[in-house]
This record gives sequence, C-alpha cells and structure tokens, in this order.
Amino acid sequence: QYRGEFFIASRTAPTHFASDMTRIVVLRSADRKTWEYETEFQVGRDIREPRFLVYKDILFLYFFYGGTSMFKFEPQGIHVTSLGNEGKWSEPKPVFKPGYVDWRVRTFDNKAYMSVYNGAGLYTTADRPGDLRLLISENGYDWGPISDRPQVDAVSAEEGEIIFDKAGNLYATVRLETGGALVCRADKSDLSKWECFHTTEKYDSALLFSHGDEFYVIARRNV
Repeated sequence: QYRGEFFIASRTAPTHFASDMTRIVVLRSADRKTWEYETEFQVGRDIREPRFLVYKDILFLYFFYGGTSMFKFEPQGIHVTSLGNEGKWSEPKPVFKPGYVDWRVRTFDNKAYMSVYNGAGLYTTADRPGDLRLLISENGYDWGPISDRPQVDAVSAEEGEIIFDKAGNLYATVRLETGGALVCRADKSDLSKWECFHTTEKYDSALLFSHGDEFYVIARRNV
C-alpha cells in the first residue's frame, strides 16, 4: 500500500522459463476490487522476482534481468525503479553486482534490507559454494553488503526469505536446491552473523509474515 492505494506487480511470459517476451506488469487499485493498468517493463530478456518497497515515502520496485534461453538460468543483475511525484516510473537502474538475484526487501529502524543470492552458475555444479547475502541501504537506490563474507555459503543456497521481530532480530529461511532448507536467526547486535540449522522440508518461493509475536512461512510444497 502506498499513499492510500494498492499496487500489484506480476511477471507474464509464455512459460515459467526464460523468454525475451517476458514482461513485469504493474496494476493499481484504490479499493482492491477494481484494478487499473499502471505500467509495465519489458527489456528483451527474462525479467522476474518483482519486489515492492515503500521507504522514506517513495515506492520502489526491484526485479532482476535474466537471459533469453529457456534451458538456462542466466541472471544478469538486479534493477530498481521508483514512482515519481509526477506519476511516472523511473528508468530501471542496476543494483549491487551483476549475477545476483533479489528475493526479499524489508525495513527496520529506518534502514532498508534486501536478501540476495548469486545465481550466476548456480546450476552448473553440484558442489558450488552458495553466496547469499544481506544488503543494506539508506536511500533505496544504493545498496551494499552488510559484511565482506556472505551470510550463507551452503551449497546451492538461494531464496533467502527474511523478517524482523519487534526488537530487530532477524529470522530467515533459505532454500537449498540440492535438498531441504535452512532456518536461520541473526541477533540484532550483529545482523551479519546468521546461525542456521538444516531441515528436510524444502521451502520453495517462501514468504514469511508475522501475526502478533508469531512468525509463519508460506511456501510451495515440494514432494
């Protein structure tokens, strides 16, 4: 929700796999019943993982550019656009380093945090170390890593879903493509150090949300 209105962004393409026909379409609604076309983004290659963030009274939209081959996973990098006061969306600009994929964006204590993972070459070898990181920003446009080392380097680590409790401690789930998942926690005193344990449950496309003092995770079931 932003300035009394609701926004939805969705990927549309011929199939789930990469395509140069892929678009990110944004809709707007005042009542969540009637939706109007807002804008769309098409860049001649795959584009996915749209993520909204309202930060410092600006509506941001993040997504990553992929490749064009439906048989390959070729992330080019994360991009950001924002809605201006005149009602126009800015030209998408790169965020962080090439090859990374955005997963979740949250705010706490007037700072913005984004979980990302290095997807370049993710499926090329069974023992490739993971590179899942927590980024931080104070303006929504410029992002940097919270530490030199990745927060999770387990093999095939991806889709780091994050959430903060009321005190500022971080909780996360991490999908492991090779099997199962990680459930992690970082103390507010040092958000760069994640303590994780393995679960045989595999959280695909996870979303964490809170209700009162409890956390819940919604994920696609993998059998």
